[in-house]
Amino acid sequence: MENIYIKHTNICTGYSVLREVKVHASGEFKFSCSRSPELCDCIGSVGGGDIGEQHFRAGALNLILFSHEGHAAYEIQENGEALTYGYVNDALPIPLPSI
Repeated sequence: MENIYIKHTNICTGYSVLREVKVHASGEFKFSCSRSPELCDCIGSVGGGDIGEQHFRAGALNLILFSHEGHAAYEIQENGEALTYGYVNDALPIPLPSI
C-alpha cells in the first residue's frame, strides 16, 4: 500500500482565523474550537508538524504559532518584544504510543 501525503493549503489564512479570539488586558487570551474551527485546525496542523511556523499580526501585536517537541506552542510579541509564550494547551499532553 502506498502512503499518500496531502499538503494542507490555506489552513491558516484569512481574517476569520482569529475573529473569535478574546484577548484580555492581562495578555490572557481565550478561544473555543466550536467558534474558531479554522484556528483549531491551524494549531493542530502546526503542532503536528504538517505545516511550518505561522505568524498573525494585528497592529503592534504578533502571534506566532510553532511546533515544539511535537506540541503546538505560541509566542505573543508587541513591537518585536516577546510578551508571553507557552504551549497552546497550557500543559503537555502525554504522547500516544506509536502503532
